[in-house]
Amino acid sequence: MPASYYKFQFKFVDADNRALGYTGRQAHVSREDGIELDGAVIGYEDLADTFLYLNRVGLVLKPYLALPRHLTQHLQPNSPVLLIEVMEGLAFEIKSAVDQNRSNLYLARRQAALEAERKGAAFRRINCPRCDSGVDLTHQATPYIYCRYCETIFDQYRQKLPRCDDYKICPICQYYGRVQNFPDTRFYLWKKEGRASYRERYFCDTCAQRLQEETRLKNATLLVGLVSNVYLQNQYSTGRNPDLAELSQANRLAQDGDMKGADLLYAAMTLRNKDNPGLRYNYGLAYLQNGDPKRAFYQLRESLEACKNYEPARQLIQFNRRVEVEKEK
Repeated sequence: MPASYYKFQFKFVDADNRALGYTGRQAHVSREDGIELDGAVIGYEDLADTFLYLNRVGLVLKPYLALPRHLTQHLQPNSPVLLIEVMEGLAFEIKSAVDQNRSNLYLARRQAALEAERKGAAFRRINCPRCDSGVDLTHQATPYIYCRYCETIFDQYRQKLPRCDDYKICPICQYYGRVQNFPDTRFYLWKKEGRASYRERYFCDTCAQRLQEETRLKNATLLVGLVSNVYLQNQYSTGRNPDLAELSQANRLAQDGDMKGADLLYAAMTLRNKDNPGLRYNYGLAYLQNGDPKRAFYQLRESLEACKNYEPARQLIQFNRRVEVEKEK
């Protein structure tokens, strides 16, 4: 069976992040039609984007799309997003299958447009080594390539950045770092207040460190909470890419306003990872947040020199240019 076709079961997720129902609903991804959820088909042309969160897939719909009532009632509040929990741990595979078909549709149109302009010979594409989605390489000749579907960075030979599978933009702090699932465990008795809760969080090592610091005093009052905090600390502080060993600390210093300390660490890592666009992006974001736009845009341009289609750097430049224009009005 091709990777871009899957049958699977899922549950809708409500506004409180709860999966609904005791049994899974039927769904499948097809090459031609789109993704079918509980008997209703959403075409690939109707999808603005997709995202992955824990074992859940988010389907971002284009505005004003007419949906059957049994899908409409599961849209996230004030948002054209359907969030589904994929059973059997297949969320990445399902998202990848959808993205493979979406990217093929886009690239077919891109090629046709170039051929209509008699520029068809310039068209080039490559498939991501991780999710197998198609990436447009037309007019791109930089050392690295960015897959916007799974955030993998790889080279012209489809070799990924070594030991960087989990390195991407953190959905919480917006810095490039190692992003994974962390336990948010709160078991404590503290000043007549008690709590017993557990949930998973998806963010970077820096955000996990902040969580551990936030909860360690209260969790230390009960053994279960204490053990959970030790586990959390071990998870975010071990197993990192040695070439980016100082990344979490540098990000923390930059976010806390210590640009001098962050600068030393970013500079040291840049010597070892000259063409890593994510690292250069962080360097630029740090300078922006600490009031040095000139150095920030230099680092962001270096990020795009290493990877022309690195969307986080491109979007950050565009956003800040719009801000500057608004300030001048």
